[in-house]
Amino acid sequence: MRVLALILIPLALFGQKTDQAGYMYDLNGRRVPVPATSSSNGNSVQEIQDINGRVSPIEKAEEKVLVDTKTERVVERTIRRYDRNGNPGPLEKVRIEENKAADGSSTVQTTILRADLNGHLSLFEKSTEQTQVSGNTQTISAEVMRPTLNGSVEVVEKKTAQIQKTPTSVSEDSVILRKDANGRFVPAVHEVAQKTIEPGKTSENRTKYSNTNGAMELERQTITQTQKLPDGSEVQDVTVYGNSSPGRASATGPQMREQQQIVRQKVGDETRETLSIRRPALGDQKELGAFVKVGEKVCTGKCE
Repeated sequence: MRVLALILIPLALFGQKTDQAGYMYDLNGRRVPVPATSSSNGNSVQEIQDINGRVSPIEKAEEKVLVDTKTERVVERTIRRYDRNGNPGPLEKVRIEENKAADGSSTVQTTILRADLNGHLSLFEKSTEQTQVSGNTQTISAEVMRPTLNGSVEVVEKKTAQIQKTPTSVSEDSVILRKDANGRFVPAVHEVAQKTIEPGKTSENRTKYSNTNGAMELERQTITQTQKLPDGSEVQDVTVYGNSSPGRASATGPQMREQQQIVRQKVGDETRETLSIRRPALGDQKELGAFVKVGEKVCTGKCE
């Protein structure tokens, strides 16, 4: 893994300006800029710098809040993506309608329209997510619908999830169902997570299973320890496990793939985040080398 993922900033941070930039190292150890993001007043621009220093847009987005009350919120988002030469691609429009109940339950409908080469907008995807709240438990059910070749719209994916929260813990159990070759909905992804919260420290164990040849197999397990230091910085240690090869279980069980260390520090009005990685030796999974810095992100403004 030779890339530092940028954290996307919500577009609805009206009145607040946020800028993010960063870099990664390529296979030759050279610093390469990653896409930079700037957002303000509901607008967002993502740009990339090429090897010649030229800056080109990747994506521009504009968000408008049409309705915002205690029980209803409607947002329209317009997105324009660009090719490597900076030429604009087809337009995309997203409409998000959320209705909230007094008990914390909610229904969110998301409609995505995409334009063809002639600029004509048509339905690409529509989803509905319902959240029910009972005590400290949230139960989520969702459906994703897409157009078919005959012009109708059908459900292509379903999701169920249950989240339980207490002051010291959070547990999640979610299942995504997709159609098999016979058109039946079967489990495709199963994810389980358990988080423990302590003063200045959190621990999370997250496991993901995927359907491979009709059977659920472990795809990835991450164990994350996050600690806040007295100087206000934050250190996150992540250990990643997985099978020795995708879709094939190892004879000795999941193997450690890598360890990541993410350090976040506040420096003036900037938040700096560095990512370092180390991996096991080829001949000995227990032998780990030193951490190697692979990327850095710098954020100014409203950073999360």
